[in-house]
Amino acid sequence: MVEQKIAAVVVTYNRRDYLKQCLSALDRQSQRPDLLLVVDNSSTDGTPEVLAGLAYPGLEVHRLSTNTGGAGGFAFGIEKALEAGADWIWLMDDDAEPTPDCLEQLWKARAMVGEKVLCPLIVGESGPQFYHHKLVDPVTLLERESESIPTEPVHIHANAFVGPLFPAELARRHGLPCAKYFIWCDDLEYTYRISERGANIILVPSARILHHDKAASAADTAPWKYYYYYRNRCDFIVRHALPEHLARCKAGHLRRARKQAWRWFLERKFSYFYIPLLGILHYRLQRWGKVYDAKSFR
Repeated sequence: MVEQKIAAVVVTYNRRDYLKQCLSALDRQSQRPDLLLVVDNSSTDGTPEVLAGLAYPGLEVHRLSTNTGGAGGFAFGIEKALEAGADWIWLMDDDAEPTPDCLEQLWKARAMVGEKVLCPLIVGESGPQFYHHKLVDPVTLLERESESIPTEPVHIHANAFVGPLFPAELARRHGLPCAKYFIWCDDLEYTYRISERGANIILVPSARILHHDKAASAADTAPWKYYYYYRNRCDFIVRHALPEHLARCKAGHLRRARKQAWRWFLERKFSYFYIPLLGILHYRLQRWGKVYDAKSFR
């Protein structure tokens, strides 16, 4: 049997302490990745100095000149993994910490289910983060989360960029994540795409990855980030809606954007009530990449 080369791709921005935990966890894997590719999105918190002091086998650091967001960082990292000749690619945010046997358990599942997208169970401080494991309605393209921990590997339709392992061939066949998204929906769109509309993506409950993510619900999400959600989801709908359901999906998305805007208006949040509709407008104008940040809406 030909040995398979596995590249772990970690995207980081201004979270050096979490990044150190992530890389240490990757180095301690019972089945260790061959390459540790770190994409630094132009961090300003001393991350480059931290990375310069590390000497893990297979560590390769790429510092980008500007912050391209998670979407741009993962697109860049996957491209570098392909150039390095990786057979499998393992993605994760810098605040992810795989348990010591995480990759080993994913690899064992591969022997059972085949060459698919394999996802570890994502666990936060308060328990499993089911909202990162998505089931997508093929008609409406609306997502709902997996509701309980399965005892055996099960099909899901999409997954966060927190631990999915997939054959490099899928990236060669289906391309890279949408770097133009900057943040939000990039992981949904990409895992749905490379798993061929959710047909080949498996949640492996025996594989665990800790996620130091504070945003556990919509209420915890900064309002400015919704701009990217409403803009990028327009593109997701156009890419993946079945032709006979495209108009329905678009109408539903616009309706939800209006509802969110009206809710914020009634709450007298006048500094950002218009964000959802602005995102949809900018999709129509094809305005991509980083447009707004936390300082944009007061």
